[in-house]
Amino acid sequence: MAKLDSVDRLYRNAVALHKAGDLNAAAKDYSSALELNPNHLPSLNNLAATRAALGDSASAATLYRSAIALHPDAAEPHGNLGNLLRDIGDLEGAAEHYAACLEYAPGSAEIRYALGVVLRALGHNDTAATHLWRAAKELLRDPNPWIALAVLALERNQTEEASSHIAKALDVASDNADALNVLGLISRARADFIGARKAFDQALAADPNHAEGNYNRGTLRLLLGDWLGGWADFEWRWKNRPPLTGEPTHLPQWRGEPLRGQTVLLLGEQGYGDTIQFIRFAPRLEAMGARVIVHCRSALHRLIAEAPGVDGVGNLGDAVDAQVWSPLMSLPFILGTREHDIPANEGYFRLPRPSTQEHGVRRIGLVWAGSPTHGNDAIRSIRLEDLAPILSCNGYAFCSLQMGERRNDLSQYSGKSQIVDIMSNVTDFRDTAERLADLDALISVDTAVAHLAGAMGMPTFVLLPHVPDWRWMLSRPDTPWYQSMRLFRQSTPGNWLRPVLAMREVLSNLSRP
Repeated sequence: MAKLDSVDRLYRNAVALHKAGDLNAAAKDYSSALELNPNHLPSLNNLAATRAALGDSASAATLYRSAIALHPDAAEPHGNLGNLLRDIGDLEGAAEHYAACLEYAPGSAEIRYALGVVLRALGHNDTAATHLWRAAKELLRDPNPWIALAVLALERNQTEEASSHIAKALDVASDNADALNVLGLISRARADFIGARKAFDQALAADPNHAEGNYNRGTLRLLLGDWLGGWADFEWRWKNRPPLTGEPTHLPQWRGEPLRGQTVLLLGEQGYGDTIQFIRFAPRLEAMGARVIVHCRSALHRLIAEAPGVDGVGNLGDAVDAQVWSPLMSLPFILGTREHDIPANEGYFRLPRPSTQEHGVRRIGLVWAGSPTHGNDAIRSIRLEDLAPILSCNGYAFCSLQMGERRNDLSQYSGKSQIVDIMSNVTDFRDTAERLADLDALISVDTAVAHLAGAMGMPTFVLLPHVPDWRWMLSRPDTPWYQSMRLFRQSTPGNWLRPVLAMREVLSNLSRP
C-alpha cells in the first residue's frame, strides 16, 4: 500500500509540475513513479508527452510503444502516439495508431476527426470523408470537421458541396478564421472574387496573423492586378509552416539592403515553373553588385546555370559561402515589382532555334497535363482527346513533350499517329529546352514547360481554366510575364472546347499563305 501511495503522490506532483510548465521536473517525478511501478499507464503517457514537449520525439515514441505493449487494450496511448507521429510527419504511422485507438474507443470523436484529416492528406479521400462525416455529427460544437469536409470537397472541385459544409462550420462558429479562409477559397473557385476578398478580410479581422488567410488574400490580389499589396500578402506563404527546404539558418534573410560585394543565395521554392519564372530577377541582384548562387532541385541545375545573372547552382541544403539569402519568389516583393517593370519578359534563356523552312512545316509541341500532385491539377490538366480539333489543322507537325504518368496517354490515343513523342532520353529541363528549341511553337496547359517556352521567347499558347493560377490574372489574352505567350481561357468551368477552338482558329490563320 505504501508503494502505491508513493506512486500516486509522485504522479500527482508530476502532473502539478507539468501544468505549471516545469517539464524537466515533471519528467523526473513521472520517471520516479515508473521506477516504483513500470506498468503505471498514466505516468507512461504523461512522461511521453513531456518528452515530446521537450523536443525528444524518439523517446516519446518509445514510451508510447511501451505503454501499448504493457496495456494492449488501452486506447489512449494509440491516440497519443498517432498525434506524435502526425506532428513529425509520419502520416501512415499516425493513421495506423488512430485506427487502433478507435478499435478500443470507437466513441473518440476527436481521434476520428484527426484520422479523417490524416487520411485526406494521404489521398484516401473516400475513407477520410466517412470519418469526417461521423466526427462532424458527434462534435456538434466543433467547426473543424465541417471545415475539413469543405476542403475535401473543394479539392474534388465540388464547390456546391464545399459551400454547404462551410456554411455548417460558420453556423457553429461565425468568426472562425479557418472557416472564413476556406469560404474565401470556395468563393474564388466559383469566380466570386468580391465574395472571396470579403471572406479573406473577415478571416484576418478575426485573426490578423492567420498565415493562410494572408497568403490566400495575396494570391487573390495578384490575380486581380493589385501587385504591391499582393506581393506583401504573398510573403505569408512561409509563416507558421516548416522552414523552406534548404533554408540556411545561419544566414540573415535579405530584405533589400545594399548587396555590393556580397554573395546572395536564392532558394528555389514550390514548383519547377516557379523557379523558371522567377529566375529572371537574378540580373537585378547582379546589377546591385551581388554574386548570385541558386539552390534548387537537380532537374533544374543545368538550365538555371545558364540563366543570366547566375554565378553558381547547387542542391537545396548544400553548404554555401554567402552573406545573405532569399526565397526566389520573394524578390518581386523586395524589389517592388509591378506589371510595367517585370524584367526580361522578352525571354532570358537563349538556345539556337531553327526556322520553319528548315523543316518545311511548322512543328508544334504539345503538353496536356501537369503533375497530378499539384493542388489544381484537376482543373488545369486536360485529356489528350480535348486537343483533337487542333490536331486536324493542316500545315503542322505535332510533337509530344508530355512527361510523367500522363505520357502514357499517347499510346492509348486513337490519333496517336498524328503525334511524335520527342522526349526519349530527356533527363532534365535543359534537355527539354533543347527539344523546345527545335520547335516553332508550344501548346500547353499551365505547366513548367509552358514557363520554359515563354522564358525562351518562343511562341507559346497556354490553355487556362476558368479561374486560373494567380500569375495569369483575368480576362486578358496576354501576360506581362512573357511577351511571346498567348492565353486561351475557359469561359465556363470544365469546358475546354471553346478555348481549343479559338486556338485552332489562330493556328489555321497562321498556316495560310
